[in-house]
Amino acid sequence: MSIWVPPSGFVPVSSAVEGVTVWALAEEGAAGPLRCAACGGPWSAGGSLVCAWCGHEETAAAYRDPEGGAKAFSLDALDQSAPVMEGALQLSCSACGASWEEEPGHVASVCPFCAVAAVVDSGGAHPTLRPSSMLPLTLSAAEARAHLSGWLGGGWLNPAALTAGVRLEELKGVFLPWWAFSADLHATWDAEIGREETRTTWDSDSNSYKTHTVIVWRREQGSVLLQPRDHLTAATERLAPALLAGVADYDLSAMVPFQERLLAGWRALQYDRALPESWEVARQVLRGRALKACMDDTPTDHVRDLSASVDFREERWRHVLLPVYLSSFRYRDRTWQVMVNGQTGTVSGQRPVAWGRVWWAIAAMMSPAIATALLGVLLLIVGIGLIFLALSLILAAAGGFASLALYRHAVSMERG
Repeated sequence: MSIWVPPSGFVPVSSAVEGVTVWALAEEGAAGPLRCAACGGPWSAGGSLVCAWCGHEETAAAYRDPEGGAKAFSLDALDQSAPVMEGALQLSCSACGASWEEEPGHVASVCPFCAVAAVVDSGGAHPTLRPSSMLPLTLSAAEARAHLSGWLGGGWLNPAALTAGVRLEELKGVFLPWWAFSADLHATWDAEIGREETRTTWDSDSNSYKTHTVIVWRREQGSVLLQPRDHLTAATERLAPALLAGVADYDLSAMVPFQERLLAGWRALQYDRALPESWEVARQVLRGRALKACMDDTPTDHVRDLSASVDFREERWRHVLLPVYLSSFRYRDRTWQVMVNGQTGTVSGQRPVAWGRVWWAIAAMMSPAIATALLGVLLLIVGIGLIFLALSLILAAAGGFASLALYRHAVSMERG
């Protein structure tokens, strides 16, 4: 059976009927769609390596860059600008300010980041630093929807009507920009190290020798070497850092050099956090890891007056695009953002909380302490009330810690 593919010179355009794709003759001079090397059909795989028309699969090995696409860190590289996708339309949202790329004929009227119908044309493509690598999509929309449904429906703190309030059919596929940093960190430390020594002395009171342990402090030095590779730092400030951190469990060994055909049918968010700023953020995180490694390198647990210095060498970076599914939904007059990792299926997002259940749970955890305290007051007349009052304090402390943990968890659910 022959496979029908759209003829050359035709591009997809918006359709009024859901599920039906309409093809129209491209405008003169417009760039045609990228085509599959096997069947010649337009590449509309939506971020994966499989052609939607004939099933031909591009092998990741054919794309992989043996050097990982890393570049030496230099501000001169900022001059090597190129559009993310040739012929793409540059769109932005007047509500949240997000900017992304769209293929001609595939323009949405609703922002994929805040779910507000406030999308405007920014006046064509703007030069940006071209991505060097990307991670192909391995999770289908149906699988992402299943992960998201399970995440929304799980947990007794969620409102009963939460799942019904989310329009899962509007799950959007987006390639988010990240900076991946690599470096060699040479850290040296200097500290007073206490070592336990056993000493025997004469005790004149007992007329005998006694053994005791003392800590002898000496100045010592050491060094450690850390070699972090592809440390991810989000290249956008349009999404909450906590949400991005929740879906950052990518297997970067599967990355391939940037290919425009893998963007077909998907949006690509432009970075809005520049390379130098992102590098400073990454440096602080990596410096913290180096300082912890220095602490772990000390030979004993008795450490004081620790000082350390970290030397960054062989700094390298690459601009990468990583796939996620986004969904924004309205609930209680508020927009909630959720996202699904396009490779692992990990879900991160904001969820409404049934606060009535939270307060009832806190009341239940504190009630044993209150009841025990009241009983202790009544039993004071027989002389055993103090025991119950002391017990009530212990129960109050345990209930207070549990209540605080529950409250913080509920707040983190809403904040993402």
